[in-house]
Amino acid sequence: MKFKAAPKHFFRTIIIAYAAVLVIMALFQRSLLYHPDTDLKLPQYYGLDMSAVTLTTQDNVKITAWFREAEKNGDYLVYLHGNAQNISNRKPDLKAFMDEGFGIIAISYRGFGTSEGSPSEEGLYNDARAAISFLKDKGIKEKNIILYGESLGTGIATKMATEIEAEALVLEAPYTSIADRAQEIYPFIPIKLLLRDNFESIEKIKTINIPVLILHGEKDMVVPTHHGKAVYAAANNPKKLVLFKNNGHNNRNVEEIAKLVRDFTSSYQRNSSAP
Repeated sequence: MKFKAAPKHFFRTIIIAYAAVLVIMALFQRSLLYHPDTDLKLPQYYGLDMSAVTLTTQDNVKITAWFREAEKNGDYLVYLHGNAQNISNRKPDLKAFMDEGFGIIAISYRGFGTSEGSPSEEGLYNDARAAISFLKDKGIKEKNIILYGESLGTGIATKMATEIEAEALVLEAPYTSIADRAQEIYPFIPIKLLLRDNFESIEKIKTINIPVLILHGEKDMVVPTHHGKAVYAAANNPKKLVLFKNNGHNNRNVEEIAKLVRDFTSSYQRNSSAP
């Protein structure tokens, strides 16, 4: 009898342990997805010639953003960073884009840096909307706005591209959806049943009709390149895919990226007949 009871006890233990994992994943999924750093000083502390501004979102959350005017008649990037740290860690990126003459509004998501609140998918969309509204209030037209997303930010940028007629959408290391990537990492967890924040870019990109530039490192182990290729395949023309043979997720040449964005947007400006 003891021999027969052992397997039942074993399987019961496995089921309880699996259920506990599901509960933990469901309760703490946002802690697994978002990794904010709340230590953020003024941009001058990091050697950046930018202004710190406070934006109020449509759901009444105050977030911090860094702003820099563009060169005369220049374009503006809405810069949407990844899921970790905060905008201060993107100093090299911001400087490279400013050196190319871009204006920038770089937001610190809710719960990141000195911004109020805590991150969620809809919350981060509202943060990006606040940045776009800030530019519009300054008289900047949608056709002069470039939506730039890095990693997690690619899902936010893609969503914004369904809402405004921006000049271009630039996605660095995009994923098809959070669920798809999480399922690859946790193959035995029913991710889609548990997930609250999905950022489903692969479906949204199909509805976008502005120029799309996708950048991806072929050695990216955080968001594998097949995600970027799938997003590119689903995107409408005009579009361009640039793969960096020796780049991972974080070891990037930001000066090269900034120049690629400048060349990409300039080529469509020269060919555009829009007023």
